Amino acid sequence: MRKIFSVPLNLIFIGFITGLTGAMLPGPLLAFAVTTSVKNKRNIGVEISLGHLAVELPVVYLIYTGVLHLNRFGLKVVTVIGAFGLIFLGISAIRAKEERRKIRYSGSATVGGAFFTFFNPGFPLWWGIVGMPLIARASMEGVIGVILLISGHATSDIMWYALISEGTVRAKFKEETYKKLLKILGTMLIVYAAYLLYKMGCITGL
Repeated sequence: MRKIFSVPLNLIFIGFITGLTGAMLPGPLLAFAVTTSVKNKRNIGVEISLGHLAVELPVVYLIYTGVLHLNRFGLKVVTVIGAFGLIFLGISAIRAKEERRKIRYSGSATVGGAFFTFFNPGFPLWWGIVGMPLIARASMEGVIGVILLISGHATSDIMWYALISEGTVRAKFKEETYKKLLKILGTMLIVYAAYLLYKMGCITGL
């Protein structure tokens, strides 16, 4: 079976970049992180991430057990769909604006992280269009491939929410830096999507 990744460790980087871009896009969890950090006046990014991952990991397991039943053609279809999903995510990242909504919540940061992940309408969409194809390709390396991918993804979640929480508490969260980073990550996603489409034989000349 043809491999997308020449070096399995690349999966960590891919998981990190895709996870970071998804985490940075404006949404209820990001708004919750900013609002709760201001309220608590301390860095609660790790606590929020743990709640977020508590919802994500079961989803990853369900997707992984499902893609194991896909044949070569099924994997190709899923990968092509995912590539277009990455292009959409990349464009959304490039065009994104800083999230300034405030959310009222009085529970713990970890429970809140899980709550605003579970009830985020973009969560199932992301894992269905972007996450599932990534797991499908990582599964070609076996369970270790999926572990590497999710390790990178989880690391990006923890780092981003810890950074955004610390920056909010210290009032050092700069909108221009945020936008520039999103543009860079968005561009990287589009390039990677083009690479996937090339490997699947959908485009030529690269």
